[in-house]
Amino acid sequence: GWQFSSTDGSPLSMSFSQGDVESVTYDQLTIYDGTDNTGAVLYSNPSGTTDLTGVSVVASSGSIYLELLTDFIVSCESSSSYDPWIFEVSCSSEQTAANPTGIGETINWGMSPNPSNGFVDLNLKDFVNSDVTIHVTDFTGKVLATYNVESLQNSKYRMRLNGQLSSGLYFIRLESNGHVSTKQLVLDR
Repeated sequence: GWQFSSTDGSPLSMSFSQGDVESVTYDQLTIYDGTDNTGAVLYSNPSGTTDLTGVSVVASSGSIYLELLTDFIVSCESSSSYDPWIFEVSCSSEQTAANPTGIGETINWGMSPNPSNGFVDLNLKDFVNSDVTIHVTDFTGKVLATYNVESLQNSKYRMRLNGQLSSGLYFIRLESNGHVSTKQLVLDR
C-alpha cells in the first residue's frame, strides 16, 4: 500500500483526474482514513471496471492509506483500454470529515454490537443538532438502505436492518455536513 500524511496532522484530500481499476473480482482498491488498513474506509471500488476520474476523498486524520489488492493480470502496459492513475494528494481546506466539532479532530462515532443480529446502536455524540444520513451498502457500494435523520437530537441512534439482508459483510456510511465516514459491519442472523 501507499501512505500519505500531512506534517501537521491537518486533513488531506486525494483526487483522481484519470485512471481505471478493474472489477473487484480482480482488483480491489480501498482508500482508508489513517496510516494503515484499519482506518475508516473512504472509498472502495464497486463491481465492474471503474473510471476513477472525479473520485475525491478527504481524510480527517491527516493520513491517507491506499491499498490495491490485485491479480496482476491486466496492467496499463498490457492493455490499451486501461488508463494509468493520475491523482493528487494535498492539504484539505475542508473541515474534518463528518465532524462538526472542529478542524483537526478525528471522526468520532461508534457502532455496536458488531457482529450484529439486525439491530445496530450508533453512538453519534459529535453529531447532535446535525443532519445525518446513514447508508447501508454491500461490498460493491450498492446502497441497500438509507436512514435520514434531520437535526439529530439524541446521541444514540438505533437502526433496525432490513430483514431481507442475509448474514455477511456490509458497510455503514455516515454522511454529515457534506463529508463521509464508513465502517464495516458484520451481520450474523
